[in-house]
Amino acid sequence: MIMEILVFLERALPVVATIASFAVFILLLLARDKFVSKEEHGIMSERVGNLETSMARLPDAEKLNNLSENVVRLSGDISTIDEKIRSTNDLLRRIEKPLDLLLKAQLKDY
Repeated sequence: MIMEILVFLERALPVVATIASFAVFILLLLARDKFVSKEEHGIMSERVGNLETSMARLPDAEKLNNLSENVVRLSGDISTIDEKIRSTNDLLRRIEKPLDLLLKAQLKDY
């Protein structure tokens, strides 16, 4: 009985091995589209490297926070300066007419 099984295996092994090899070949052909080629891998590696370099130059959270605080501070300073300019502008409007009248009076005298 064991001899018959061994003889059967001996005869069937080449056929089974051929079928298995063919099945692996078909699976590799089908899976080929699922993997990246060496060229694509090189291109993607270069792009990732460029992105990492660009990201290294970007400010971190602390710098962004400082920048945000500076913008808020500048906004307040600009508002203060704007109010001062408006008040100065109002003052100039109030003294413009009297100065104009004084100038006209002086010019009439000459």
